[in-house]
Amino acid sequence: MAKKKKGHDADDEVAEFENEPSSLDDLSHAELCMLYKESTESIRFTKTQQWGTVGATLLLFGGMITIAHFAPPGSRLEGYLSGSTIVIACVAIFVLIIYQFWQYNEVRKITYMAKQFSSLLREVRSLKSASEGNFHRYTFLIFMISMVILGASVSVASIDKMIRQF
Repeated sequence: MAKKKKGHDADDEVAEFENEPSSLDDLSHAELCMLYKESTESIRFTKTQQWGTVGATLLLFGGMITIAHFAPPGSRLEGYLSGSTIVIACVAIFVLIIYQFWQYNEVRKITYMAKQFSSLLREVRSLKSASEGNFHRYTFLIFMISMVILGASVSVASIDKMIRQF
């Protein structure tokens, strides 16, 4: 068994760590490792998709502002663009939330699988608390949603300003 010494200072009492290996057979262990890896890759994928959704949405808003700028005066196009901006913002926020639920489910799977691995893996995973991870995830979600709302607001205001200029 692997032993690990841990302590904060030289004056602290040093505790010994005994690693308890997994009780799984080799095939089950390999299968669980594969599932664990798939879940971590899914989380990475959904995070990338979330940021891509925010970026693509902001680019769409920029494109709508550009279209409104070149639209002929008095056309109804500006009204359609403003309405489309609001719909796109709502859809983007919905998609961001769907990705967040996907991540939540993958984290739950990882937490369950971690209980089946060695005590060393559980010790390493406990270095970051679940509540800290949730705080980070939801802070980023709020930031992403805020960016979409801010982008939509700027887009609608810009389109409205262009309508009033003519």
